[in-house]
Amino acid sequence: MTEADREPTPRVGLAAGRGVWVVVPTYNERENLARVTEAILDALPECNVLVVDDHSPDGTGALADTMAAANPRIEVLHRSRKEGLGIAYRDGFRRVLDKPGTIAVVQMDADLSHDPADLPRFAELGVACSVRTIGMRGESRLWRTVFAFSSTTTETMVAKSPSTRPQ
Repeated sequence: MTEADREPTPRVGLAAGRGVWVVVPTYNERENLARVTEAILDALPECNVLVVDDHSPDGTGALADTMAAANPRIEVLHRSRKEGLGIAYRDGFRRVLDKPGTIAVVQMDADLSHDPADLPRFAELGVACSVRTIGMRGESRLWRTVFAFSSTTTETMVAKSPSTRPQ
């Protein structure tokens, strides 16, 4: 039996997204927003998505509002100006960590540089995707680069480990 022949493992709890918030910072991501949000909600059918928009001139924030009006699992945090990715994640995490029922918070880039289909596996493992160097402003650029590289390398090793793949 090949991997493709196996029935998908039913997802429950964190693997289904119960109690999980996915924070998606945006700036000029109108073209990707619907696609990435749909992929996240498909991958984690019980999760919620918080779009953090930095006053995108291309109308990303307005599109996010329309999507949120149509789907109660999507919320939008509007910020008045572009303040950077790390600050967007910080503000998004603060918003969702205060919500009742939040068990885990995951970050996802809106440009689809990360595959939302991997979210259930990471949620099951309790591994946060794409660790960023939030709050390291005082550290040297070299240290931030080393930290980001080591975090990404560790995540990749965990994700590709045979023990983390669904059986």
